[in-house]
Amino acid sequence: GPAMTAYILVSIFAAPALTRMGIGLAQAHFFAMFLSVFSFVTPPVAVGALIACSISNSSYFKTAMEAVKASFAAFLLPFMFIYVPITLLQPQETFSAIAGITACIAVLFSFQFFFVGFVFTRCSWLERLLWFTSALLFFLYILTQRFTLFAIGMSLFIFLFFGQWKNRKSD
Repeated sequence: GPAMTAYILVSIFAAPALTRMGIGLAQAHFFAMFLSVFSFVTPPVAVGALIACSISNSSYFKTAMEAVKASFAAFLLPFMFIYVPITLLQPQETFSAIAGITACIAVLFSFQFFFVGFVFTRCSWLERLLWFTSALLFFLYILTQRFTLFAIGMSLFIFLFFGQWKNRKSD
């Protein structure tokens, strides 16, 4: 289908360039695959969003924006494949692998909580901003491997999560 065609075109150009930059072959191809496959759903191609908005008689722009929110993980995962090799079952030091997987999961949840604005109850704008900050700290940890970023991001994540949990109990 169209997704496979996009992958073939992207992999012809991107995978060799990524491998010349020192990235493993599997990681380079997964990077190319995720970016090309999700182009079907998200702008600027967004054929899936175009089909969805025509079926539901909704605005293309609003549908495409919701598609970006729903598919945001697809933009982060290719970088996780490169910087956290254990995600593709590549060898990695044990502590780095555990912290990396934890950061990968936490960054995905944090970004989704930020986009959706709801965990156990509706989030205030301050909470949403703090979820975004937590996600950014986790993503920066993934890129730099500086444990301080992970610790601050995890502290913020736990604080926000249990604050939402407490608010759920009182409702």
